[in-house]
Amino acid sequence: MAEMDQGLKRAVTMRPRDWLDFALTNGAVVYLGTAPTDVATEQGAYGLLPLVPFSKGGETLEATERAARLALTSAPTEQAESLAVLVGVFAARKLGSDIVQTMLRRLLMSSNTLELSPLYLKWVEEGREKGLRNAARLLLQGRFGSVSPEMEQAIANAGHAQLDDFMLHATTETLDELRARLSA
Repeated sequence: MAEMDQGLKRAVTMRPRDWLDFALTNGAVVYLGTAPTDVATEQGAYGLLPLVPFSKGGETLEATERAARLALTSAPTEQAESLAVLVGVFAARKLGSDIVQTMLRRLLMSSNTLELSPLYLKWVEEGREKGLRNAARLLLQGRFGSVSPEMEQAIANAGHAQLDDFMLHATTETLDELRARLSA
């Protein structure tokens, strides 16, 4: 109780720019300069989460990200994203906008949306084929030594099904048989 009275006395005598050091939660004034970073989550006071970057220990990227994650996972759905963005806006004052922007992009991007994107699916497929082509080259090099330019070209021109078929037989067939699989 004495701490709350001290906070009220300080709140009455401070300059206007110092108001960011205080927050009101459930009728009590909280001095954020000495409060722990999780003061906002006690008793479901999610509206205080954006003030975490101003609290003691809250000026780190870890504390900021924790506050933004809590906003997204614990706050009411209609407020969650706005609170997370506001955490980022306030954190940018202490951490810099580039760091916070990267964090918010990572937290707010829906992986479901990304995974259903035709562009993302194309990139995944291209990456898979590139990996198969590289694996085919390495397998041939390991089994037969150097890979001829013709075989390199056959690997580069092979489709997905041909590469899968090639990989299934790469350890048991001769070089000529494998070349024929890539050309089929």
